[in-house]
Amino acid sequence: QEALQELIQQEAFYQEAQKYGITVPDQEIQLQILNTPSFQREGKFDYGTYARTVTQVFRMSPEEFEEIRRRDSAGMQLRQLIISSVHISHDVVQAGLPNRIAIETDAKKKKELQNNPDVFREELRQKEIGKVFNDWLAQMNRTLKFDPSPSLRAQLAGK
Repeated sequence: QEALQELIQQEAFYQEAQKYGITVPDQEIQLQILNTPSFQREGKFDYGTYARTVTQVFRMSPEEFEEIRRRDSAGMQLRQLIISSVHISHDVVQAGLPNRIAIETDAKKKKELQNNPDVFREELRQKEIGKVFNDWLAQMNRTLKFDPSPSLRAQLAGK
């Protein structure tokens, strides 16, 4: 069930990435594949190893594998775009920091928060990123007309 949910989420992110015009050039996919250790032989990319691994392990053609990599990369770029848009202002950090320090029970962590407010800023940022993703995914789920790609259909069918 979890694996199915992950495949659906990947497809949804890809479809959203397409709406935003996010594309992944062939060169980026090539670099990913060329730099994958399991596709190398004696430290260099080996097409035979690549083709065998993709065919035997992933049960797909190199072309299908590359398309899945492209889709995953587009979805990851969209995720990165969303994450990079989350910022926590200095005022928010200053307003919440005294309370955060007051409730901290670990002396080492308390000192770290006092000496480095950016630790608290990052805590707030991570929470905000989680909220943004949850809200965004909830909105997407309400409006999503899920139409799995042929490669995703094949994955779901276990082919």
